[in-house]
Amino acid sequence: METAVAFRELVRITSFLATLPAWLSGLLLIVGLPMLVAGLQALIRRHFPVLGERRHNDVAGFLLAVIGVIYAVSAGFILVDLHENRVEAKNAARSEAFSLMAIAQTSQVMGKDAQQRIVEHVLAYEKAVVESWPPGKGSPMAPLHALDRLLTEISRLQPTNATQAAFVAEATRELMEVSVAHQELDIGGREGYLDTSLWVAMLISSSATLAFCLLFGLENARLHYLMVAGVTTVIAVNLFLMVQLNHPFKGDLAVQPNSHQYVVRELER
Repeated sequence: METAVAFRELVRITSFLATLPAWLSGLLLIVGLPMLVAGLQALIRRHFPVLGERRHNDVAGFLLAVIGVIYAVSAGFILVDLHENRVEAKNAARSEAFSLMAIAQTSQVMGKDAQQRIVEHVLAYEKAVVESWPPGKGSPMAPLHALDRLLTEISRLQPTNATQAAFVAEATRELMEVSVAHQELDIGGREGYLDTSLWVAMLISSSATLAFCLLFGLENARLHYLMVAGVTTVIAVNLFLMVQLNHPFKGDLAVQPNSHQYVVRELER
């Protein structure tokens, strides 16, 4: 139970950092973390002066190299995966908007009156998406209700030829896909894309890497501080990118509803 609570707190902290401006979350991680580690290093050097004798450096250096490679591979894999998720979220939002735009434009095969009604429903959906943006922030029901009304309108059409029948079938299929995609984007916006277990794994590997850097003995204190600060900064940058990319609809790097806004402008013309 306590572990589950800790995991939820971790998810909430990362979500909170994603809502902050990029410069502020970057300041907290990229500047704050090295300062925190530097303070810890000062305490270790003061209370454990034996580390300066470098008796254990051979073993510590070997283990640090192994842990560093494992950390680099893990962090690189997660960052690439998160970046791909952000690109997919952006493409999904774009595909969702332009799929409905295509339905509105090709509905001319059903006649002028039917096309006008379909365009109105498409506009209602696109505007509802823009007003409720970003996904996961509020209730997704307003866009889904507009989508249901559009689906009902299309289901009421009575095709009189093969072209109209093909339009109704294709539009119905597209609307079902849009509905599923919209709900998936809403879930991703609420929970993020990186599993809590991976967050825990990254924090453990980051802590282990920093721990061996702190235990590595150096007589020159300034050089030791500089080396540890450099490693900590790299780790902090990776954590900052993970926080930003984990929530593609939050923060300064968030995916914007540009495609939906474009469709609204085009259809209203």
